[in-house]
Amino acid sequence: MLEKIVLPLALIVLMLGLGMTLKRGDFLRVARRKRVVAAALLSIFLVMPAVAWGIGGLFDLAAPLSMGLILLAACPGGMLSNMMTHSARGDVVLSVTLTVASTLIYGLAAPLAVTLFISHPGDKMESTVLAMLRMVAEGKTSKEIAVMLDLREQTVRSYRKTMMKKLGVSDVPSLVKFAVQHGITPSG
Repeated sequence: MLEKIVLPLALIVLMLGLGMTLKRGDFLRVARRKRVVAAALLSIFLVMPAVAWGIGGLFDLAAPLSMGLILLAACPGGMLSNMMTHSARGDVVLSVTLTVASTLIYGLAAPLAVTLFISHPGDKMESTVLAMLRMVAEGKTSKEIAVMLDLREQTVRSYRKTMMKKLGVSDVPSLVKFAVQHGITPSG
């Protein structure tokens, strides 16, 4: 009952109350401050994920944790940030504008961030997919890989199937051959 009725109702009341404090002229004022909005959005989608990436490297986080941290850092603000801005007597209209804009952009930015992360693994932030490919090439079983990467065995099998489909190979020996040819794992 709490999460199905009370919390959504409380959120509606808060949003309505906050919205009643805003005027159309306020939004026109923010629209004229394009540089401020652009700088804030750049901060949300570049600076904060870069800091998260740095923290992931500093603490030597596993790839899935680093990716989660980066995605969380780029998450759009929400009702809480708008309420905190209001409580601090900040620019609520700017906060609401950034919440809306970042929410719309996040739909494109999150998949892009994941794609870039997976396609460009670093030393400490090796992607799970490449790690798994290396382990398959080394002869590890799905169960062993699942334990090593803290995944379910079914997830490992699913990833392997997807890898094979994307690489155009039909069996594990072909997958191993691909890994050796592309320097993902040494031959032998």
